[in-house]
Amino acid sequence: EEEWETEEEVTDDDAKEEEGKAPAPPSKPSAPAPAGSNVVPEWPELLELIASIKASNPDFGQKRIMTAIKTAQPGWSVSEKRLQKAVAELNQSSQKPEAGSCDDGCSENKMKREYPPVTLDEEGRIIGSASHNIDYSFRCWHNALDLTDPAELDRLVRDCRAAFRNKSFWLASNATPRFSLEKLARAVFDLHASDKLREGAYDPARTGVEWWVHFRGPAAKDGEAIGFHWDRDEYYADAMKQYVHPQVGTVTYLSDFGAPTMLIDQVPLPRAGTSTSPRSAWLSHPRLGKHMCFDGRLLHGVPPELMVTHTRKSKYDRITFLVNVWVDHQPVDTEPFPDSDVALFSAEAPRTDFTHLHEAAKVRATSSSKVRGFAFGGEGEEHELWAPVCPAPEPFNDAVAMDFGAKSQARVVRRGGGG
Repeated sequence: EEEWETEEEVTDDDAKEEEGKAPAPPSKPSAPAPAGSNVVPEWPELLELIASIKASNPDFGQKRIMTAIKTAQPGWSVSEKRLQKAVAELNQSSQKPEAGSCDDGCSENKMKREYPPVTLDEEGRIIGSASHNIDYSFRCWHNALDLTDPAELDRLVRDCRAAFRNKSFWLASNATPRFSLEKLARAVFDLHASDKLREGAYDPARTGVEWWVHFRGPAAKDGEAIGFHWDRDEYYADAMKQYVHPQVGTVTYLSDFGAPTMLIDQVPLPRAGTSTSPRSAWLSHPRLGKHMCFDGRLLHGVPPELMVTHTRKSKYDRITFLVNVWVDHQPVDTEPFPDSDVALFSAEAPRTDFTHLHEAAKVRATSSSKVRGFAFGGEGEEHELWAPVCPAPEPFNDAVAMDFGAKSQARVVRRGGGG
């Protein structure tokens, strides 16, 4: 049997930075998992601990709840998005009607009324997608943002920090962008969808972009990594047990530093006990002003193990502006940025130029390629990813297309979950 080296596990698929003073742990915590074990707690277990924290500290917000979880269970790995869903479920359950009634307290029934099941085509995309002219391929543009003026870069980074709120926001295709980041999100939508959609064949209000920002680095509380994951409507997936993916995922880099975005040519596996061997992958290393896009169904993450020397510093911020393009589906619980805080941002649109399409270097794995292992997932969806490390292109290229070959050593395994 082949020996595969397992690297550090990365389980937090959408971690965000947190702040706040550490509170005392809840009075009746579960038995603590060993620190550093990166255990993804079962859903009922997580709900029980959060309920205990809220009972002892009813004024705690989500950031302080997260700190309390890490104090009580230092070995647990809990993403901010998962915490948000748990808190929302507990808040909803506290407002449910009495037993025997199944009105708005029944979240799944409510979801079915408000969001009827989405019909997917044989490719796992929202039905009707094939009628549009959307390009799902991996592509990169250099200097997509003109950030040669340090003052403009500083202004854009300040706006990103103001928008860094542990959640994503919605901008419909028929809405008017109000400030810098919404205008940048609209520019991304225009590039990937505006003239690609067949007129009259989509709902403009439910078509648009979901956008958010990430900050990573040695000083970030959650470190440098973003665990492997599939972008999807998280709330819809929980309630309807169905994966709905964006049409296109994008990353715009606002610094030169940090780990690359790694994309695996793999859609979600249907059920526990299944595995597959993807044959290709892509790397996109950070480069100031660069824009990258990919098929929104694909597995991706940010593994520090693949960081190259010149993108690593003792202190750095890896800053990215993320935009997912959706057609005929607005993710549940994703709303426009609040009007009350629009004044925090500059009104000026960042200067974009999507004419510098950059060609990726092509590399191929060999039988001697080192294989790295990553664990990811949660809520009964535990996965393993094993991926060979292809030789770096020479000269260096910040975009790399990797071929694992017909006898691919790469493997994606779904260990847990129904489906």
